[in-house]
Amino acid sequence: MQYKRLKKRHIVYIVILVVWLAACITGYINVNRRFPHPAEDFYSKGDMVEYEGMEITAEELSYMDAAGFKSRYQTVSQDNWIRNDDKYKDRRWFLAKFNMKNVSDSKKVVELDILPNLQLTGYPVGYSNQGQAITVNRDENTVIMPGEEKEIVIYFTVANSPSRPVNQKKLIKSDFYIDLSVYPDHKAIVFHGVDDSCDIDDS
Repeated sequence: MQYKRLKKRHIVYIVILVVWLAACITGYINVNRRFPHPAEDFYSKGDMVEYEGMEITAEELSYMDAAGFKSRYQTVSQDNWIRNDDKYKDRRWFLAKFNMKNVSDSKKVVELDILPNLQLTGYPVGYSNQGQAITVNRDENTVIMPGEEKEIVIYFTVANSPSRPVNQKKLIKSDFYIDLSVYPDHKAIVFHGVDDSCDIDDS
């Protein structure tokens, strides 16, 4: 009698398990049908990418310290927030240089129309950050009028500290994705390592 009760109980458990598995499988299939994997739309350095009424071409990706950043771009040398002092001695930046042309009928402000959806992601190290924009020409601003073309630098901070040390030599060899959108289309400009870097001492 007790054996029959145990057998019935096992059958009930098996039925519940089968129903639960069926529900999980159905839900998984439904989610993947409603939210398929994003289509990959990848570009390389020098390719022109159409985005938000702009024609964007990535020209280079560099890794710089404060001294290199300021010497390369005069626009930054006017700002006091990057100094060659102890506060910034361990800080580095990724500098992505772009040619941007406004092909729309309205003005574009890089900080408002481009930066909110743009981020730099590095694999396999796992770096990810959003950036800020400056112009290469110190006499220009980041507003681009219809038909106008400007060279823009977007810089991304890499903060290094004793509690979270960064392996810089490994970092700069990563695959970097400048993501313009991630879903439903993953549109990105891909760099396999940086084009140029400052001196690195990971000792």
